[in-house]
Amino acid sequence: MNKKMLFGLVAVVTLLMTSHPVVISAETIVSTPSVDYGKNIIVNGTVYTILKENGKKVKRPYTSEGAFLSYSFNKWSNVVSASFEETNLPTGSFIPPRDGTIMCSDRWPDQGTCYLVTDSKKAGFTNENAFYSGGYSYQWALYGDVSFLQSATHIENGSEMRRAGSILSWNNVIYLITNAGIKEIPNTEILESWGYWPQEALIANSSDWKFAKAGTMTKRNSYEIRPDLGKTKEIQDLNELKIVTSSLPTAIAGQPYSQSLKASGGTKPYRWSTEDTNYPSGCCVLGLSGQSGGSSDYYGMYEPVVFNTQTSGFVLSNHIGTYYWTFVVTDANGKQARKTLNLKIIQ
Repeated sequence: MNKKMLFGLVAVVTLLMTSHPVVISAETIVSTPSVDYGKNIIVNGTVYTILKENGKKVKRPYTSEGAFLSYSFNKWSNVVSASFEETNLPTGSFIPPRDGTIMCSDRWPDQGTCYLVTDSKKAGFTNENAFYSGGYSYQWALYGDVSFLQSATHIENGSEMRRAGSILSWNNVIYLITNAGIKEIPNTEILESWGYWPQEALIANSSDWKFAKAGTMTKRNSYEIRPDLGKTKEIQDLNELKIVTSSLPTAIAGQPYSQSLKASGGTKPYRWSTEDTNYPSGCCVLGLSGQSGGSSDYYGMYEPVVFNTQTSGFVLSNHIGTYYWTFVVTDANGKQARKTLNLKIIQ
């Protein structure tokens, strides 16, 4: 059978009722096949998936063969004839091609033109360089009807921020781009449950660093077809320079003290310094990890820097109480981040 024949117009079926009532026994009701979420069925030449929409169980049709195949969990071998109960489910909205798919039009007036599907819209490429430099590939391209998709802003170059619905590879971690930021995808099972392949991940560029982290993806439920990309939120720099150490452990007076300090983001190497403290002079300086001494203003590639007593024989003086230090880290481009941490000293 020609697969494209599966996507004809939905025929209107009129059920002719006889004048005699139809009697259904209890046994018949029990034997009625269940209607399973996520099941692919064919009714009058149209392929549907049984899903939940607006809180109701419905059968949702695909717009084209390409739309069906864009979800990697869909296979022709899984499409079965609908039961009576499945046929009579309410018809939901059309299922668009999966977000992040390169979908090429198979009909006039834009036949052969390829688009990125993003948030159920189509974004065109202004030139060939915008396509290839953005990391997109025709290897994953599919063909189908895109005329029903609303148009999104064109993609003009490969250095712009990637669009919602695509997957992004950042420091060997894969994320889904949503309108609220990027959501980490912890493993391949979760990734593939949403119909993506790991090979489709785009390598993050410098513009993608502006995405905010928006949580973690969970495995798709059988009644879902695509993740909720949410509403647009203010974005922030993912590569923002910051001190990630959140606290200093309690110190004991008369004992040596050592605590690692760590930063992330920005451009290495880092330069560390202390800017302010209310502790009496002669306590602690910044030194290198693994060394007993150090400088209060160290510039180098070593990670992490250690906040410690100056030498192995130097101990904390007998100042009991809680004191603060403001630490400053400066990256190779001169960007700075500050954090004030408290240190409690006990007897």
